[in-house]
Amino acid sequence: MNKADLACKNFSNGLNCAQSILCAYAPEFSLEHELVLKIAVPFGGGICRQGETCGAVSASLMVIGLKAYDKNANSNDAKMHIYEISQKFIAEFKSINNSSLCKELLGFDFSKPEEASIIKDKKITANLCPKFIRDVCMILEKINL
Repeated sequence: MNKADLACKNFSNGLNCAQSILCAYAPEFSLEHELVLKIAVPFGGGICRQGETCGAVSASLMVIGLKAYDKNANSNDAKMHIYEISQKFIAEFKSINNSSLCKELLGFDFSKPEEASIIKDKKITANLCPKFIRDVCMILEKINL
C-alpha cells in the first residue's frame, strides 16, 4: 500500500488529517505509532480545530524535517535548507488547492460552533480531506530530499 492510500485509510479509520499523514510516514523513521498519535493530535482541524494551517500540511512539514534534517550540517544551514523545502511544499499545495488554511479548504470554520456543526452534518471532512491528504503525499513523494 502506498503512503497516500495508507494515510487515507488512517483517516477513514478515525485519525485526524495530521495523524493520518504522520502515521503513514512514521515507520521510515522508526517512530512508535502511539507516540506519533500523541504528537500529531493537536494539529487536526487546522491546529486544534481553529481552521488555521491544514493538519495534513502541518504533518507533512514534520515529515520534511524528519527526512531533510542533516545532523552534520551547520545548525543554521540545516534549518534554512528545511525552510526552503517547506516553503516550496506549501507553495505547491497552495497552487493545487488555492490555500493551505483548513477553513478555506473546507469552506467552513471549525472554530465557529455553527460551522463546525455543518462540517459534521454534511460530512465535509470525509468528502474533502482525503483529496488534501493525497495531495500532500504526492507532493512529498515529488520532493527531492
